[in-house]
Amino acid sequence: LLDEPTNNLDAAGIDHLISFLLGYDKTVLVISHDAGFLNTFTDGVLHLDVFTKTVQQYLGNYFDVVEE
Repeated sequence: LLDEPTNNLDAAGIDHLISFLLGYDKTVLVISHDAGFLNTFTDGVLHLDVFTKTVQQYLGNYFDVVEE
């Protein structure tokens, strides 16, 4: 679980984290407002709706999901 992992990282730190995530073969839950960061390694998105208490799953990278 990563909660806003890029907040206190410089560009080199973000690149290192992205490299790690691309090589990691397990599921990672990431909460982030950094769309560019999310798009580099995402292949699915879960949308949690607090009002309806539902979860929707979307496949594709972050930008694909936003377009949907």
